[in-house]
Parts: sequence; C-alpha cells; structure tokens
Amino acid sequence: MGSLIIPKLILEGRYDSITRKIANDIFYIVKETKGNDNVIEAELPSDLNGEESYQHESGIDLTAAIYVARMERLYYGGEYKDFYVKSYIDENDELVLEITLDIDKEPQSYEELFYKINEDVRHEIEHYTQAVMLSKPHSDKPTAQMDSTYEHHMEPSEVAALVHGFYRRAKLEKKPIDIVMLDDLNNDIKLGNLTQEEADKLFHTWINYSRRRLPQAIYSNK
Repeated sequence: MGSLIIPKLILEGRYDSITRKIANDIFYIVKETKGNDNVIEAELPSDLNGEESYQHESGIDLTAAIYVARMERLYYGGEYKDFYVKSYIDENDELVLEITLDIDKEPQSYEELFYKINEDVRHEIEHYTQAVMLSKPHSDKPTAQMDSTYEHHMEPSEVAALVHGFYRRAKLEKKPIDIVMLDDLNNDIKLGNLTQEEADKLFHTWINYSRRRLPQAIYSNK
C-alpha cells in the first residue's frame, strides 16, 4: 500500500512551495501599498528581489504581473464587495492578477483576500502546467467564449484548476474541501450564474476529481 500512496502524496503537494512564495509576494505588495489611490503595477519577483522568475524543480519558470487598484464602495457582479480578484495566464505564459479593493475595507478584508490569492495562484499554476509543461490546450473552445459559468466550470482543464485551487484554500482555512466548493457554488447561485441543478452536477464532478487525485483532502461527510 505504501508504495502506491507515497508517490501520490508527493505529487499532491508538489506545487505548495511555489504557490506560497508567489502568493506571499503578491500579498506583500497589497499590504505595502495600503492607502495608495494610484493603480499599483508590479512585475514579480524582479520588483521585490531582482530575481528573473519563480522557478520550481518540476520545470515551472514563471513571472507574475500584478495590478492593484482601490476605490470606494466597490460594486461588482450586482453586489458590493470588499475586493475582487481576476487571474489568468496571458499569451506570454505570465501569471496575471488584477486585484481591486474597497479602500474602506482594508485591512479587515486581508485574511479573506489572502485565501483568495492563494486559491487563484494555485489555480493558474495548474493552467500553466497544462498549457506550457504538458502542451495541453484548455479546450477546443476558449474559456472566454464559453456560453455559461456551468460550461466553463465543467470543462476538464477547469475542473482540475478549480479543485486544486479549492484544495489550497481549504488547507489554509483548515476547512473540508467540500465546504469550500459549496461556498463557491452557493455564491454563483446567489449571483444568478448557476442553477441549483447545475451546481449539484458541478459539485459531484469536483468531488469525484478530488477523491481520485487528492488522497489527503478532508471532507465534512455531510
């Protein structure tokens, strides 16, 4: 049994160190620019320590472009938010995070923002490994052109990226991974992005992926 499980456990946490480093650097930029009304732009890691890129033994060689904007009464997606984060891997294979914060909700929002940054960085590292290291296209249809949140979240490459991001967040928050998944799905239902039926199908798909690929994940057993 040990010979079968040990390699899985090694693979399961193999990107934790690089995720932690990138997320911590991004969060440092946010904290250090608190109160600044200008849009902050940073190229990481070079702007912090002069290094050219984040590197990992797996072959990851990644840079990150960070944009931090602040405003009063941040309104997005039909509701007021403490912050909003958009992340993606761009055409140059660079990790991009665009962070918008409600300036009046700092630093109260920082704990939740820290979890979100970690989730998104791990999510995008999964996409990076798919597209750059494994040369796998995300889909025959670009995710930006997909017709719905459900179609996007059900696409195989997105399932992998979402679940690994949820797992990173679950470990930091010390929550069962299924609870993190349900929180995300319930928010999309609230925003009108998913029906309950679609959310149920996504949850089933995500849980199945997690049980196959993440043997150390903790579940609520509800």
